[in-house]
Amino acid sequence: MLDKIRNVIKDSDDELDDYKRVLLPTTREDIVITGGNGPTIDIIHDGKRQEGVIDAASQVGTKPFGHRYEPMLEELRPLYEKDSDFSLMIDGQGYYHPLQRELAEELTSIYPGNLSNGDLKVYYCNSGSEAVERGCLKAAQLHRGGNSYVAFDSAFHGRTSLALSHTTSKGHYTEGFNFLARTLVAPYATKSGGKFHQDPEENAKQCLDVLEKKIKTEGPKNINSVMLEPLQGEGGYNVPHPIFLEGVRDLTHEHSIPMIADEVQAAFRTGEWFSIENYDVQPDMISVSKTFSGGVEPFGASLIKDEFAVDESGKHSGTYGGNAKECFVALKTIELIRTNNLLEHAKDEGDYLEQRFDDLTSYDIVHETRGIGLFRGVEIRKDGEPAPDLRDEVIHTMLNEHDVLAEPCGNDKYNTAIRFLLPLTLDREHSRKLADALEDAVKQHT
Repeated sequence: MLDKIRNVIKDSDDELDDYKRVLLPTTREDIVITGGNGPTIDIIHDGKRQEGVIDAASQVGTKPFGHRYEPMLEELRPLYEKDSDFSLMIDGQGYYHPLQRELAEELTSIYPGNLSNGDLKVYYCNSGSEAVERGCLKAAQLHRGGNSYVAFDSAFHGRTSLALSHTTSKGHYTEGFNFLARTLVAPYATKSGGKFHQDPEENAKQCLDVLEKKIKTEGPKNINSVMLEPLQGEGGYNVPHPIFLEGVRDLTHEHSIPMIADEVQAAFRTGEWFSIENYDVQPDMISVSKTFSGGVEPFGASLIKDEFAVDESGKHSGTYGGNAKECFVALKTIELIRTNNLLEHAKDEGDYLEQRFDDLTSYDIVHETRGIGLFRGVEIRKDGEPAPDLRDEVIHTMLNEHDVLAEPCGNDKYNTAIRFLLPLTLDREHSRKLADALEDAVKQHT
C-alpha cells in the first residue's frame, strides 16, 4: 500500500481542477506537493514540476525540522514494530498514561518564569484552534464567568467559533457567521509605531490607553481574558513594542484578568522556547501547536497556570488529545531541539537573515523588515502605499525563478507582507539562497 501511495504522489500530474472538484478551498490552490527532504519540497506549480524548492513557510509552521528529518524518523520507526510498547498509541484523554505526565512536566520546565512542578496544568488537544479555544479560553471563562473577551487588531487565533471570535486580521474570515462571542478589539502596538503616533513608544502608550478604557467601560468583572500573539503571525508578522506587552500584563494583573499568549505559530522559532520570552512578561496561559507537534502529528496543548485551571473532570476533554504517540513525538521534539542546540541555531540564522533583509530597505518597495530568529516578515509597498499585487509578484518571482516558496500575510489594510517561518534546521547555504532570491525579486520589481 505504501509503495502504491508513493507512486501515486510521484507520478501525480493531475490538473488542479481535479482537486478543486472534490475539496473545499483552503488557502493555496495553485500548488500540489509531491515530496520533501530537509528544508526543501518538490511541487507541481502551474503544470510544471519543481524539485528542491525551499519551503520558506515550513508548511505554515508545521514542519519545524523540515521534511524527513532523520533523527525524528529514527525515533518513530520502533513505534511500528510488532513488539512495540505503544499499544495505547491512539488512546486519548479517557485515561492517564505516563507520557502525558512526563510531557506536562517538561512543558512546566520550559514555561516562562521558572515554574515548579504542579504550578502548571496542561490540556492536550489536536490543533492550535483547540488549544486556544477548548483549553485557554474555556479555562478563562470558567474561572471568570464573564460575557466578554479582549483581542487585538491584526490577530489570528483560529477558525473554530470562539477562536474565530478573536480573529481580526481579515474580515472575510468572520463574514457570514453569527455564532461569534462578544469580543472587544483593541489596537496592537508594534515596534514601528503607527496607528496613533509615528513615535513607537508614544504609540504604544496610546494603544494601552485605549485598552484600559475598553476594560473599564465594559467592566473588568465582565471580561474573561485578554489574548494576544506575542509575535503576530497571519496578520503581518508584526513585532510588538516592549512597553505595549508589559503594559498589557500590568493592566491584566491590575484587574485580575487572565492574559493568554497564543504561541501556536511563534513558539520554538525565535531562539527561545516561547516568543514572549523575548520580553519581560509572563502570561497566565499559553497555547501551542505546529512546531510543538514535531511535524509528525496534529497536536496542540494549552498551558494553564494552576490558579486559573478548573479542576473538574470533563470540563476539558477530547477523544484523541494527548495520546501516547503525540506525547512521545512532542517530547522528542523538545529533546531534539535541546540536544542539537537548535534554539541557538535559530538565533544565528535569524541574525544572518535580519542583516540580509535589512539591506533590502534601500530599495523603494521594501517598506520594512521585522521579526525575531526564524520568524520574519518583509513588507512591500509602492510609493509608500500598500501593494498586495506587487508583493504577490515578488513571491511569484522567488518561486518561478529561484525555487523559493514563501507565503503572503497581512491584515485588511496592509495585506502586503511576505512571511518567512523557517525550519530550525535551515543551514547557511539555504539561508543564503533564500536571501539572494528575495534580493533578486525585489530588484526586478523596483
